Order: sequence, then structure tokens, then C-alpha cells
Amino acid sequence: MANYPAPLDFWRGLRQAVCNGGAADAVGSLTGQLLGCELGYSGLPQDPLSRLELHLEIRLLARDLWLEYYGEWSELYPPN
Repeated sequence: MANYPAPLDFWRGLRQAVCNGGAADAVGSLTGQLLGCELGYSGLPQDPLSRLELHLEIRLLARDLWLEYYGEWSELYPPN
């Protein structure tokens, strides 16, 4: 049986994914996305996030997409 990392350890999970050979960039990207879904924004490492270009704009866009999914978009952006 494989020795998988703890499910809530972002860096360990990402490192395990990219160190197995093959298409490490694609596997790392998908793993990071899945871990982000599992952990949520507050569970992600904050230091790398704070250094991303357009970090706040990306966070606002994510919020707006969430609002659209749950039907509150029109409250934030009323139609003309």
C-alpha cells in the first residue's frame, strides 16, 4: 500500500505529486487545485499567496464567481 501524505498538508501533498516523475507540472497544478478546494482559502499557505501578482483581484474574482454560483450576483452587480 502506498504511503500517502496527510490530506490537509498542502506542501507535503504537492511535493509528493510532483516528485513522482511524468508530467510533474500538470500533476502539480491539478494537485494544487484539488488541495485548494479541500482546504479552502484559509487553509492555503499565506506567504506565497501574498506575493502573487494581482492577488487581491484574483480573490475578488473568486468571490464574485462564488456569488454567481449561489445566486447573489445580481445583488452585487444589479442589471441596468
